[in-house]
Amino acid sequence: GPAANPATTLSRLDRIVQALDGPSMITVVHAVIRRLAPTIWRITLSNAGHPPPLLIPRDAPPRYLHDLAAPDPPLCVTDAFPRTTFDAVLREGDTLVLYTDGLVETPDTDIGDNLRLLCEHTDVLVGRGLPLPTLIRGLLPSVQHRRDDIAVIALQARPEG
Repeated sequence: GPAANPATTLSRLDRIVQALDGPSMITVVHAVIRRLAPTIWRITLSNAGHPPPLLIPRDAPPRYLHDLAAPDPPLCVTDAFPRTTFDAVLREGDTLVLYTDGLVETPDTDIGDNLRLLCEHTDVLVGRGLPLPTLIRGLLPSVQHRRDDIAVIALQARPEG
């Protein structure tokens, strides 16, 4: 049959993880990307406690796929929570950036402010026409200012071939 949507998958995973004797809280984003047309893809995702994915459209300012209040709770927090699915469209040349909270959470700062700054900083870097690897490196704080581990995954929509 058809694959379960990301929210259903995370709900199943939550039940499995809660049955294990393991970590007390886990954040995760589960995203599925499917091609709709030669230069258009649909991304369907469910977010359990992660900061919001950043979409960098080819021809518009960067924006988050949902606001800060939108992610569902992490896994292992509550039972039988109805998880949410978000949909967005990626077009050729668009970039989707997924990252861990180490990129935007630092002690004594407001995560909402940090997310706004990340989006603004991304817009500046995009305006310089940097290649994607250079842009992503430009989003990372200097090594001496890193307080947590940081993982970043950037996907750029490109036609086949």
